[in-house]
Amino acid sequence: MKIKGLVILLLSTTGLALSILFYNSTVTPFDRPFILSHTTETIIATRVDWMCHCANFVDTTMYKTNPATEPSDDDYFFIESDSASQLDRDYFSKNEYIKLTGQFYIDKGIPEEYKLGHIEDKPDHARVFKVDKIE
Repeated sequence: MKIKGLVILLLSTTGLALSILFYNSTVTPFDRPFILSHTTETIIATRVDWMCHCANFVDTTMYKTNPATEPSDDDYFFIESDSASQLDRDYFSKNEYIKLTGQFYIDKGIPEEYKLGHIEDKPDHARVFKVDKIE
């Protein structure tokens, strides 16, 4: 009876450890943000070139009053769009500031840009801005 309980405990612990390793290295549907805000916003954002898979946009409108302010980690966000052609990376490198119109998701997550499956460096969850229009 005790051996059966130990075997069950060992198997469940091993399964839990493998599940945690899988989740930490794989983008799953649970990583996606689900709830879109009802408020449409227009923000002026700039892209930050990090050397990782990270949230790489920051809203510059809040820094106009105090330009010496450093953005905190929570100020960075991802962007996503329904049309992949709208998110041309060359456009962001040619223009320092971009006017984006859309909605933030209420919950944090990883955008659709990161396909489901294994990637080398899974990004941390961050706010996601769903873009309707880029100017």
